[in-house]
Amino acid sequence: MVRSAKPPEERRRSGSGRASSPEEETRRREAIRKAALLRKKQVRVVITVRYRLKNRPEINHGGGWNRKRGITYSDHTYRTRISAGDFNSPDRVKRLLDERHPGRMHYQITQLEFAERVR
Repeated sequence: MVRSAKPPEERRRSGSGRASSPEEETRRREAIRKAALLRKKQVRVVITVRYRLKNRPEINHGGGWNRKRGITYSDHTYRTRISAGDFNSPDRVKRLLDERHPGRMHYQITQLEFAERVR
């Protein structure tokens, strides 16, 4: 059996997911409650969007035809949560994706639909 050199009150607590003091536990539970309430106001969506990488130059000399023409575009499908009010605003959805993925510049949404909950 491995014994700790520190007294029990100074040991690192792990595994239980609880805070070390009752006040911190109350704050932790309040933060969890706020996050759960925020999730209830959001909807699950599937977004297929086209983006351009920000760190690539517009025209790249050398490489294949696509790179010579400056085509550094790609598609990606995201499964995420957004607020219900943002669902009808493609510009707001693009802005949210740009904030969440700063290395990409999203420019065209090809699919935006509600996601079914799978359990």
